[in-house]
Amino acid sequence: MVDGPANHLTIEERRSRLRRFQTAWREVHWEKEELFTVTGVALEYFAGGVLGYGNTTEGLTFRRLGGYSRGLPGKIWHLPDFGITLYGFALDPLQDLLVLLEVFESTESSQGMPAPDTPFQLRVHLRSLSTGEAHPAAFSPRFIEHQPLHFNPINWTCYTFISDNHMAIFFVPGAEVDIVSYLPEVSVWRWKTGERRLCVSYPDIDDFAFLDESRVLLAIRGSHEACLGVYDLTRTSGERHFWTDNAREYALLYPRFPRTIAYSRLQIRADQPVSQHSPEGLPFHLDPSGRVITVMLYLYLPDTDSEHTFVHFIPLACLLTPREFDSALTGKAPNYEFEMWSQYTRLLEESKGTNFVSNMSGSRCASCFELEAGDSPGLNITLYDLNPLAVRQDLATGVDNGATCFTREGLVTIVVGDGSEDYDLCTELPYRKRVVPMPQELITQYRFHDAMISDDNIVLVSDQDDDRRGSTMAVSWDYSCKLDPSWLMMSDSWHYVWVDTTYILPSVAQSISTATSSPYRTSMSLNTTLAASEH
Repeated sequence: MVDGPANHLTIEERRSRLRRFQTAWREVHWEKEELFTVTGVALEYFAGGVLGYGNTTEGLTFRRLGGYSRGLPGKIWHLPDFGITLYGFALDPLQDLLVLLEVFESTESSQGMPAPDTPFQLRVHLRSLSTGEAHPAAFSPRFIEHQPLHFNPINWTCYTFISDNHMAIFFVPGAEVDIVSYLPEVSVWRWKTGERRLCVSYPDIDDFAFLDESRVLLAIRGSHEACLGVYDLTRTSGERHFWTDNAREYALLYPRFPRTIAYSRLQIRADQPVSQHSPEGLPFHLDPSGRVITVMLYLYLPDTDSEHTFVHFIPLACLLTPREFDSALTGKAPNYEFEMWSQYTRLLEESKGTNFVSNMSGSRCASCFELEAGDSPGLNITLYDLNPLAVRQDLATGVDNGATCFTREGLVTIVVGDGSEDYDLCTELPYRKRVVPMPQELITQYRFHDAMISDDNIVLVSDQDDDRRGSTMAVSWDYSCKLDPSWLMMSDSWHYVWVDTTYILPSVAQSISTATSSPYRTSMSLNTTLAASEH
């Protein structure tokens, strides 16, 4: 953990809150459930403990999930119509930054780009998250215009990322688009000046993430080989590149497989890097140097026509300091073989019925596991912590908190065909795992398939239709419980359910209902005492 600027707290109060925070993440159990109804969600974004949602024309609603242990109050606010049709948005609560994406038609080029081959361009608006007005730190006219090659909003998807002074957009053509002619693109800007620092178009880019303020990560995949490429933004230019090696600092390679094994997808899961703007009023926050990046590996075996999923946990330090693996390896853009860096990581195979990592929070993540048929029906939430200090603390204290620590090397074997051929992948990063059963009454009503996590909260997601659509659901407040973090669950009727655990209110049930238009969602929430190991 890193101390925050909460100068109004004494040292003893800081320690007390820290112990409470750590205990909460270590001793997870269900306490109660909270419900409220939200309808009409076409767009959503979750970062920094703030959930934003809305549709394309009627503004956005934001919910900051409170954290009792850290004294973080919950908050709900709405920003009305922005005067544009939203194509997407992103947010960074620590910088009060709201990024709005708008698509417009034009026959002119933008920012020195070649004449467009499509009339569609993207305009990026830089607003204040709290007011919706133009962000005071952004350059005038406080928006960026960009023309990706062959871009069409109908069958392309944009993913937006923010890291302190930088903003990135990953443009991905749809599955029906010819990937040879229509290339994925990653573009990075300094949002305060509008200067573009990176623009890479390449058919094999699978995903993107910020590592820190100056370096970014690209997942690059061929049929039988894959790598993680690291790019230093201080050494790149904004010129468009059509080959990823041009601007790459180095690459961490995955194993090269024969024709019997193919890489079908790589997906990066990483939390938003903590900026230099520490959360105001908070006594502590997660140490950014302890972040863990997760890569989902999807392998296809043609002989059995099957896909196998693996989750690969990689500490940030492993990605940023690879020359420590082999100091003799030099060159402009060295490639590090898997055996040189895999020992500092942990590779796990995803079990049947498990939906693994959606995002990370520091070194922590959560997954859902649906019990097999034949077992008593149910769903478990599994919490993983890849912080070595947390593992050492558990082993030293011997406290039985239901967690299991894995400290030995782990072997993942990929079996091909009839078993006559297999490949062993060995990794050694220690981790802690805890399984938390969900209450039976919730499982019978909602079918959860995904889990997200923030510093103070866990979010469960369901796409199940709910026959109670349009109803206002009561929020039952158990004011005798002091819980942190709260649980947010979503079902396809999107009942967003969240419990503000910051204040212990002397009130009984209350209703919270927010309505917009468009697709329907409902959700319901649970309280739990959650929590964390020291970071």
